[in-house]
Amino acid sequence: MDRDLVHYFHDFGDDGANSHQSYWLRKIIFKTLLWIVFLIFACWFAYESYLGLLIYDG
Repeated sequence: MDRDLVHYFHDFGDDGANSHQSYWLRKIIFKTLLWIVFLIFACWFAYESYLGLLIYDG
């Protein structure tokens, strides 16, 4: 069976041997950063709402 350059290219990892293996790690990091930003925004919103409610207290 004759093996050409394209077959060897696919055998040894296509266009980046680690690109598919580290995809899950990038996905976890991205989702974690999104959650952190969301939680920071939620805490800021709750704090500002609390300060707004203090106007009516007293």
